[in-house]
Amino acid sequence: MSINYIAALLFSLFSILCSFGQDNLDIKEIYIDNGLVYKVSNNTRFTGVAQKVRKNGHVVFEDFYNDGVILHSINYFNSRNKEPAAKTIYHKNFVPKQTVKYLSNEKGAWQELTHYDENGLKILEETKRDGIITYSCEFLNGKKHGKEYCFEEDGTKLTFYYRRGKKIKQ
Repeated sequence: MSINYIAALLFSLFSILCSFGQDNLDIKEIYIDNGLVYKVSNNTRFTGVAQKVRKNGHVVFEDFYNDGVILHSINYFNSRNKEPAAKTIYHKNFVPKQTVKYLSNEKGAWQELTHYDENGLKILEETKRDGIITYSCEFLNGKKHGKEYCFEEDGTKLTFYYRRGKKIKQ
């Protein structure tokens, strides 16, 4: 076989593979309509990766889509080496009852719990340190509704009340 024939074969194979690749777009180049994600440029369902990239080139997060449906999302630490901070996997027909985030810093570790109703709407948000609830807030239709309490750094308990997202004056 001649070198030109092999080069032409490799070039055409590479071109075919690249044509089937997924798009890699900025998050500003897509939009959501009725729970599906579309490209702004041609209004077609998006398949590929949507990224949020800072001016310095650091990738903040990536969302992976197939035919307009989100598959998973990766959030990254603020570093050059794209070290994942959190990965969320989405299931098409799954409505979570509770999500738990495990977080830590130099002051210690804590958990953030979010409870949902059967429609997937947030109904309660809590933060726990060493098994003790340090923050709690009730929700109705996605808005604060009911009692919210937390603690100041000196240990003083604060309690606030909300009705349909508006704070009630006491």
